[in-house]
Amino acid sequence: MVGWIEDIVARGIRRPGYEADNWTETFVVDRLREMGLDVRTEPVTVTRWEPLRWSLTVTPEGATPFELDCSPLPYAAPTAGIELDLVRHDPEAPTAAAGHAALVDARLVRLPADAVAGFGSVPDDLAGRIYDPDGTLTGQEHVLPHTAQRNRIADPVFQAGAAAFIGTLLDHPTDSHRYFVPYHGEPLPGPGVWISGTDGEHLHDLLARGPVRARLEVESTSEPFESHTVIADLPGADDDVVLVG
Repeated sequence: MVGWIEDIVARGIRRPGYEADNWTETFVVDRLREMGLDVRTEPVTVTRWEPLRWSLTVTPEGATPFELDCSPLPYAAPTAGIELDLVRHDPEAPTAAAGHAALVDARLVRLPADAVAGFGSVPDDLAGRIYDPDGTLTGQEHVLPHTAQRNRIADPVFQAGAAAFIGTLLDHPTDSHRYFVPYHGEPLPGPGVWISGTDGEHLHDLLARGPVRARLEVESTSEPFESHTVIADLPGADDDVVLVG
């Protein structure tokens, strides 16, 4: 199984419609058939979104412009180049960033590691129970790959009238700007990028001193693509169904 994971990861990024995703679909079909299962595929239309070129240039008032490392916001609208005032996004007064580039703090959720079993689909009678006889999880944290808003983090920002989204990833374990969220496949009305938590703090400091301009350039393609759900059946002795995802 570890070998299969290594083979799949070696193919590259598996976003919907990407070559690595299509290869993995066939790989899974072949492995399941080798096990003697009845396998079929069901078509599902997804959005194949691919960023081609992107950049973020920041200009504090009276200072030299500089470029920040960034990643494009998935499914956001492309732009050949848009320059806007940078304004801090305030969830209590989101319209303050209307017509501007909103600087949005996105803090990853951290939970006590020994409490993780109490969330999600764990049955109530097992909530909060983890088999950890040596207490290795005590005092440790589990970092979730999501903010509290999950896939909808950009929605209220654009709904409040922001012309662009600049998300700063706070509490990321590697202080990265690489973040494929949202991944719902729905188009967003404006352009956007992700930056690291460190760079986000720097922008907050600059805003505290005076006006800041931000220029975004994002070139991307977005088109429908027919992917497939792979389903394998193992006939049983009765009509009961056990579904494994």
